[in-house]
Amino acid sequence: MGAPIVHCVTNDVTVGRVADAIAAAGGHPIMASSEAEVAEIAPRADAVVLNCGTPSPERMRALCAAGAAAVAAGVPTVLDPVGCGASTWRTAQVRALATAVRATVIRGGAAEVAALADLPTDATLHGVHSTGGQEDAVARAAAERLSTVAVVGRAIAEGARLSVRQGGDPVLARIVGAGDVLDALIALECASERDGFIAAERALARFDRAAARASGRGPGSFWPAFIDALGADA
Repeated sequence: MGAPIVHCVTNDVTVGRVADAIAAAGGHPIMASSEAEVAEIAPRADAVVLNCGTPSPERMRALCAAGAAAVAAGVPTVLDPVGCGASTWRTAQVRALATAVRATVIRGGAAEVAALADLPTDATLHGVHSTGGQEDAVARAAAERLSTVAVVGRAIAEGARLSVRQGGDPVLARIVGAGDVLDALIALECASERDGFIAAERALARFDRAAARASGRGPGSFWPAFIDALGADA
């Protein structure tokens, strides 16, 4: 297989950053998000990202169309329930999407994933960041309830399998888009490794290697160094 094609229906805030990360990591990004074309494009990709950031009724219909077409074609999908729990409408929409599209991997913060799976948690949303909550416990419970691989913060769970990576650069708490980029890296790994748990482990390790090389920089200079590091690791 040549360079994997990753189709992302993703957050308007970070679409360029996600595309750059996919390209630097050795993939071909397609960032189509119109309901009019995603069902045609998604089955031609090697993996699909369904990111629920900056939602609208049209965007949610596009996410459902892309996800359904991908699943029907056997294309692995990564679902990011961005902001699930932030509003009644968004929570209902993201839950409906997760029910309609059985994603290969679901990745998010503890508060988002707990809201998606309707789990009790002390995790809370602060803007786009999730704080508190026991990531491994949420990951285990969500993986069981949603019958998928759950990536919650730095914890990855599926069935009896659990992996928790230590560390994480402090600058990640002061930037936007780290999770969106990780979504794309997981999808890129899923294109060649159909075991979503292993793909998620590889993607998080790859993310950590790039972040380590970019470590010590401020929020503004972190991303260029991170993209360079991804390219060097491709």
